[in-house]
Amino acid sequence: MSAERPPISVGLLALGAVGVAVLRLALTLADPDLVHPVDPAELAHLQVLPALLDGRLGWLLGADANVHHGGFFWLGLAVGGLRHLVGSDLGAVRGLAALVAGASWAVWVALAHRLGGRFAAVGLGLVLAVPSPWMAQWSATLWGSHTEAALWTGAWGLALTHRGRPACLGVLLGVGAAWDPLLWPTAGLTLALAPQRARVLAALGPAWLLVRLPTVWADPLGMWTTSLSEHPDHTALGVLAQAADLDRLAATVGSHLPLPWTSTVGAGGAQWGLDLGLTLLVGGAGAALIASRGRGERGAKTTTSTVVWWLVSAPWLHLAVVLLAAPTRPALAHRYLVAWWPAWLLVPWLLPGRARVAAVGPVVASVLAVPLLGAALGRVDLDTVGTYPAAAFQGLGLDRVPVHRAPGVRAFLSARAPAETAGFAAAFSPRWGYPVWGEPFPAQVRAPGLAERLASARTQAELAPARVDANLGFGLWVACDHDPECVATGLQSLALAEVDVAWVASGAEEARGVLGECPSRGAVVPDPPTPGRGWGCP
Repeated sequence: MSAERPPISVGLLALGAVGVAVLRLALTLADPDLVHPVDPAELAHLQVLPALLDGRLGWLLGADANVHHGGFFWLGLAVGGLRHLVGSDLGAVRGLAALVAGASWAVWVALAHRLGGRFAAVGLGLVLAVPSPWMAQWSATLWGSHTEAALWTGAWGLALTHRGRPACLGVLLGVGAAWDPLLWPTAGLTLALAPQRARVLAALGPAWLLVRLPTVWADPLGMWTTSLSEHPDHTALGVLAQAADLDRLAATVGSHLPLPWTSTVGAGGAQWGLDLGLTLLVGGAGAALIASRGRGERGAKTTTSTVVWWLVSAPWLHLAVVLLAAPTRPALAHRYLVAWWPAWLLVPWLLPGRARVAAVGPVVASVLAVPLLGAALGRVDLDTVGTYPAAAFQGLGLDRVPVHRAPGVRAFLSARAPAETAGFAAAFSPRWGYPVWGEPFPAQVRAPGLAERLASARTQAELAPARVDANLGFGLWVACDHDPECVATGLQSLALAEVDVAWVASGAEEARGVLGECPSRGAVVPDPPTPGRGWGCP
């Protein structure tokens, strides 16, 4: 490994970053729900700039606004600016995610080139450009800190290779640690390996404070008293207290190791076997790499060996921290691992000689994503993207409206006043907004809760119960993807809960007429009670 290796072309890096951003954007906008459903955590970024312009910074960064995510405020400013340019809610949040993915690609490829030359840069560049389904999912959505953190970890590695710039490393460490609190331990490891640590530390503190200043000013105690995952028990102090819970730790390890190389949805023993094999492969490659690089080196080569050791060890330290202190344990959110995922992908490409065959692991993971990219090409519907009113949906209590259901939601909103949304929204889960039946999503979105949601909507809405019930029926038709059998299942669940379903069925029938989907003669449909006759379908 030569210290005189010329740096990689900035122009090539920029071109590659643009290409990666375009690919990621095509993947997510072809079917935004394919990669990850539109999420309230990313839509919340749309509120930042308007709230700031309205002088509501204190409210914005209060306990209910992701105060613990250091990057939330700054990403919100960028999302707001992009929203102004592109005129699309969905285009702004997903577009910024794609730009961040492109920038992360560039810094990690530059680090790969510096450590392993052209071979490592090309290899890592390809597997990051075509990410595994798991990484595509979590790097295409803005979460306020976690998925963007890979940009900072890659920049740390680059700064470590430039030993003469301790202030630069300090600033990057401060920004990264402030951006995502889970990066503090690996930031400490990076600081310990850096030369001129006093100068690094002197730059780290002010950089951390600058990033955290808006949240510290608005909510000084928020970092300790605010929930880290919208659960009241998950305060910072509460998470630390749970770190000693051995039962919780055992459940977390048993549920989430080995690492999710292929997807977040397991496939039984086959999934375990593939994940375990790839994890051991990368771990063994890291050990071999340390052994091959760590003997008899001096000067610039010693710097390289230090960075390689850091590259191998930091992800495992981060994983240990996540297992002990992630706020969502034992149901661990895999997005917490994205910050160091490129490091695991890079390690095999740095092995000498024939040992580089270990890179087959990352290659296999990327090959699994090729069908996703192939399906995405040519399917981008800019009209759908541009007319998806994500912020309006969220404001009406419809947190996650799948993009292909947006026309039905818009049809309801155009036919009703905003005050009538409660009954319609009750057809969706109160938190997730997924369809109530028919898709393999979490248990929160199952029919048994429908009667309770209807009762709550009746209480909240200042409308006649019959009107609320009809609005629920309209929502069922949309949530069920216009499937009569699904609506029948919903009506049956309400009837079993001793709810009069007459007006609910009326609303579903009305939706069919509004959406131009009246059944043809002979079609099998639910038998609607009398009140529904004549609303939408003859």
